[in-house]
Amino acid sequence: MELLFGEKNSFLFFLICILIAAGITSLVYFKNNNQGKLSRWQKGSLIFVRFLSVLLLVMLLLVPIIKTVKKYVEKPLIVVAVDNSLSILSQNDSIAEKEKILAFQKIANDRLMNDYSVVDYTFGEEVTLNGDLLFNEKVSDYGSLISTVNDNYLNKNIGAVILLGDGNFNRGTNPVGELKNVGFPIYSVGVGDTSKVSDSRVGDIRVNRTAFLGNEFPVEIDLSFFRLNRQSFDFEIWNGETVIYSESIIPKSDDYFTSVNLSIPAEEKGLQRYQVKIVNQFAERNLQNNQGEFVINVLENKQKILILSEGPHPDLGAIKSSLENSNNYEVSLCTYEPYPADFNQFNLIVLNQIPSSSTSSSQLISKTLDSKIPYLLLVGARTYLPQLNQLNLGINIEPLTASFEEAQADLETDFEAFSLSEELLGMVNKYPPVKVPFAEYSLTTGFRLLFSQRIKNISTGRPLVALGRNENVKTGVIFGEGLWKWRLYNYYSENNHDSFDELISSVVQYLSVQENKDIFMIDFEQVYRENERVIFHSQVYNELFEPVNGLEVTMQIFDENGQEYNMQFDNPPGSSYLLDVGTLPVGRYHFTANVNYNEQNLIKEGDFQVMAVNVEFFETSANHKLLYQLAYQSGGKFYSIEETNNLMDEILQNRDIKPSIYLQTSLNEILNLKGLFFVLIFVFSVEWFLRKYWGIY
Repeated sequence: MELLFGEKNSFLFFLICILIAAGITSLVYFKNNNQGKLSRWQKGSLIFVRFLSVLLLVMLLLVPIIKTVKKYVEKPLIVVAVDNSLSILSQNDSIAEKEKILAFQKIANDRLMNDYSVVDYTFGEEVTLNGDLLFNEKVSDYGSLISTVNDNYLNKNIGAVILLGDGNFNRGTNPVGELKNVGFPIYSVGVGDTSKVSDSRVGDIRVNRTAFLGNEFPVEIDLSFFRLNRQSFDFEIWNGETVIYSESIIPKSDDYFTSVNLSIPAEEKGLQRYQVKIVNQFAERNLQNNQGEFVINVLENKQKILILSEGPHPDLGAIKSSLENSNNYEVSLCTYEPYPADFNQFNLIVLNQIPSSSTSSSQLISKTLDSKIPYLLLVGARTYLPQLNQLNLGINIEPLTASFEEAQADLETDFEAFSLSEELLGMVNKYPPVKVPFAEYSLTTGFRLLFSQRIKNISTGRPLVALGRNENVKTGVIFGEGLWKWRLYNYYSENNHDSFDELISSVVQYLSVQENKDIFMIDFEQVYRENERVIFHSQVYNELFEPVNGLEVTMQIFDENGQEYNMQFDNPPGSSYLLDVGTLPVGRYHFTANVNYNEQNLIKEGDFQVMAVNVEFFETSANHKLLYQLAYQSGGKFYSIEETNNLMDEILQNRDIKPSIYLQTSLNEILNLKGLFFVLIFVFSVEWFLRKYWGIY
């Protein structure tokens, strides 16, 4: 503890206080002759009390500060983390393995708790402090464990992390990549059998989640075979109780990998569950990874596209041919009157160089805008720009001359409404130029550029293809003509039209898929994993499409066996309705949601699928190589679980794992000490009492 009167010259200030106190005391007791009858010790006592009281008072006037320094000792932190996933007990004698792991955790705590602060973690799907070791988690995320420990104990004295597991991770980042952010050693403890046994497995299944009825959808399935050279296997795909595909596979080596690529017809609408199996007569230790599954949502309806033009144009043929290559669209091309009377039956209207100067084009554009159906404008030489600018479509083209110029497409990297394939991205800059108006362009904030104009290899920033909304209607504009050249170039360059077809399909799909305008809506995923929580969101709207809260929204969920779950949505203030069902067993489910609003019983129905998670059984041989790598690169060591006591000795003898000692300095004004007030009263009271008692007034 130290007394300070300022940042500098504390001793000088203290000396001045002593001199002031001595001076005042001298005036009272040495210049005053009334104290002559006091004895020597009585006078000395009064002088001392007066000097002390004045000294304290003067010091308080200078607002002194008390500086205190405290010493803290922080024990090193030892984190004991155990992989809590299914694969840890996938060996034959799972009971004995579990007993060894529990004994390891107890030994670690008993031997280290006196010298270190020991905390226990389990990890798998989640990283849990003091979690129960049930070995039932569906995935293993080693990277999340390391990052969680590093974040939770940032600036703490982490002595070491003891990590017990089999080294197989199947979620998150590679844990080795997380080591660059840590400054503590990892002592890894390996469990499980590292020997490689004969095994066939179904690996990654790549498939789109949506298909249209009557179409074929592509599926790509990875298969691998280890130490099964020249064995015969049947590869099968099942839809319900029916085998829809079968193939015989004979591995050509001891470490054989193949990908099966095929197209499957979508013959029934709704959620369709497919099972993939490897069937053989060979006795494998692990049969859990010989099968997999995927779910496809088959949609029944097609998108209806209406293309309107006053006369034929090669761009229309290119667009129509691209859309007709996909069974997802039904295209109607009208280049002459009479045009369709009812536009409401279509999902998208394409207007080629409309409005023009004719009367019929004015009627077409008015009818399109009144229908509130998404539309795509193609601007060309016949487009009547003055009328186009007066329609309040969110675009404005002010011609600088009556001529057109040639412009190539320049991809806008910040466009995020949908993604394009690498093949298309590589093709865009090579497409031949199209004819665009030589003009000044302006767009409202509702539009985003997909392509801008590049003229003579100079990026101008002027729009070439723009997508967005105008008065809450999806709108697209292509500011040029000559798209047919792109399709021809695509075929000339790649011998196919795939990239051009993808571009047209992406633009049309973005515009034609309309939002649900129902006043009662249920948002949910159609496929859940068995370790995911099944969550529903619901919204109820009034006639002005404003959210309505405070209603009772109920849901009945039925599983494949007819069991019913009755539930009710929560409605937190200021948010939509929410229902958290939790996790559900694997299977197919149907739901019916109900709400009473405005004297109507509104009903929504739907289906969803809960799929099994078997990634823990994909690889059951332990990967101690990863554990070695984690230990070596972090400055730790690898041990087997049988060497538990050796590991404890290593940590206890490691001089680098030592307590942290740090000092904490605090400054407090002496005026904040309440007890000092009573000390001053006491000192002055003692002097007053003694003077009265000895007859000195």
